[in-house]
Amino acid sequence: MAEHLAGLVAAGDTSVLIAGDPAVGLAILRFRTATWAAETEAYLAELYVAPAHRGRGIGRAFLTDVLEHARRRGATFIDLNTSEDDEAARHLYESFGFDCHEGRGEGPLAVYYERAL
Repeated sequence: MAEHLAGLVAAGDTSVLIAGDPAVGLAILRFRTATWAAETEAYLAELYVAPAHRGRGIGRAFLTDVLEHARRRGATFIDLNTSEDDEAARHLYESFGFDCHEGRGEGPLAVYYERAL
């Protein structure tokens, strides 16, 4: 896994961040150019805190650092997905202003689809 992540980072469009020493958390950010503007967007592909370390504010502090890192890389927008039943993650993201409605809180529920190719 370390070799694979190092390759993604070397390609320039991915950041891998670690929380703690020794590490108790991992975040993976993928960067892309926006479709409708010459701006950088970030996709939070992973935000993980080891179960034994949850409930101590590590995820909240880590997400703060992740968002700041995305801003420093020039991102003006960030998106992510999580499962409907992961209430702890949803609460964390919503407390940071993330919204699961198209057009922010005013639109219909945003739906994420996936498919293997």
